[in-house]
Amino acid sequence: MDHARALRLLELEDAGEEEVIRKQFRRLALRMHPDRHALDDRAEKAARTAAFVELQSALEVALACVLCTKSDVEVQGIVDDEVEEVLRAYPPTFVAQFRHLLGEMSKGGKAQPLSEVLDKHFFGTQFRSDEVDFRIFQPAPTAERRDMQLVYRCKECPDPASSVCARLSKPTKNKCVCGHNAAAHAPGGKKCSKCACTCFAYHIQQQAWEARCGCKHKHTDHHVTGARKCRKDIPGKRGTPCPCNGYMPSWVCHCGHPASSHETVVCYIDLKERSIDRALLGREWVAGGLRVETVALAEDSREKMAQYAVRAVAVNHGDLGRAQTSIAAHAQRRGASYVAQAKMYEAAAAAAKPAQEQVSSGPGARAPRGVRAAPGGRVSQRQQ
Repeated sequence: MDHARALRLLELEDAGEEEVIRKQFRRLALRMHPDRHALDDRAEKAARTAAFVELQSALEVALACVLCTKSDVEVQGIVDDEVEEVLRAYPPTFVAQFRHLLGEMSKGGKAQPLSEVLDKHFFGTQFRSDEVDFRIFQPAPTAERRDMQLVYRCKECPDPASSVCARLSKPTKNKCVCGHNAAAHAPGGKKCSKCACTCFAYHIQQQAWEARCGCKHKHTDHHVTGARKCRKDIPGKRGTPCPCNGYMPSWVCHCGHPASSHETVVCYIDLKERSIDRALLGREWVAGGLRVETVALAEDSREKMAQYAVRAVAVNHGDLGRAQTSIAAHAQRRGASYVAQAKMYEAAAAAAKPAQEQVSSGPGARAPRGVRAAPGGRVSQRQQ
């Protein structure tokens, strides 16, 4: 739907202000909403529903144009020439949604693609994770110190200095496999004061959920000393001891490694030396928010969407405007994230660039569909 048709449906002569558009939509919605009409005819009801849906689409188009105009005014002086060149790969309505992030694109001395800025904004900068490595691990010295902290770390992560998966900073909440919390153990996770447990071993739990051993028995069904063998019988076979030789949950961490690859140890971090606020290390789970295989699936899905964007450019004969319209519709159908949608626009712009260069290479070059020749042999993109 183009802007002119959207204004006709909204019964407006010009775009005006955002509040004017919304007020007019509310007035028309009160009159056109299907629920305000008692209709027995299915065909008439379907027609009124379709008309109301079209009115909603008109509102989105009209508001997008207003926001885009505001964006062009607001970002003046913030966006340099290099960033402006990068932004040409995206529709103005898409850029308008993130005008508050455009200043981030020029950080680092080089213009970054909008997909990287969005990826960092939505997934990479929570709790200053782009500035602080929350998984940092530094073995504690032999002497006891006040700034020591119990951590649950992975022994198979590639970087031993960044291998912490959980920080056990809440002594009354974090529990040991013996069933008692960290406050019941001596400093450094040593002997428990309530049972014969000699060393704190983190019990994995989240609110009401808790991990169980591979033998299906609870952590409290195992001995608290030695290898923590199971004390229960095999379910359904009374008198037959469970063959479990030690408590080990059948659970996989966000880092991609099983519980058998983890250990509970003491970590020491010099907060003053690293200029880190102690509150920032109060988070419990600090391993990656997504499993490794989940990230791989997401990357594969984004790659397939980028391939669709390239095909959209080919189907539209190099017309980037039409390809972007097709990409927006496809992203809406798939429920794609803003990052994936930005990557699709970037792939489409890269695919359309050779065709545009070929058009501008000479006056005799044939213009692809969607591109018309201007007087004097120059070529200009047809306005959508």
